[in-house]
Amino acid sequence: MPEKNQVYTAEITGLTSEGSGVCRIDGMAVFVPKTAVGDICGVKIVKILKSYAFGIAEEIITPSPDRIEDNCPVYKKCGGCLLRHISYEAECRTKEGIVRDAFERIGGLFPEFDKFIGAESTERYRNKAQYPLAVRDGRAVCGFYAPRSHRVIPVEDCALQPEIFSDILQTVLDTST
Repeated sequence: MPEKNQVYTAEITGLTSEGSGVCRIDGMAVFVPKTAVGDICGVKIVKILKSYAFGIAEEIITPSPDRIEDNCPVYKKCGGCLLRHISYEAECRTKEGIVRDAFERIGGLFPEFDKFIGAESTERYRNKAQYPLAVRDGRAVCGFYAPRSHRVIPVEDCALQPEIFSDILQTVLDTST
């Protein structure tokens, strides 16, 4: 059984539908955000429950071949996207696996699946945005919530949103001062 606050070396063997990597430490499933299948990490255990635990990657010892440099200045703080650290091909494989798992393991259904069709573009493709507003130091800020919180991470532009969304966001902020 892993111990809280201890660091273990582990290989990430899967990804959850929430985007966390999964490894096993002393036989227990440990969920580690912002990791990729194939990463070998130093994982610090931060919370232990009865049958699983949560960890954070203290160090990527050997990066996965799927790992890429994210091109977003707030990715590590923001909760707007979860898989910016893996290649688009790996993201598609992951999402296809999540859908298959939902049908087969969770639903007990085994349909024949059509071929997975990826997006034509990996940027500016989202057609919906929700930007929470907050007041910091007497000024309005707008962005996305940090993971598992209601703390607003200010964002001026998101590479997943059409550019006009940033223009609208800026107009809202300009009129709120």
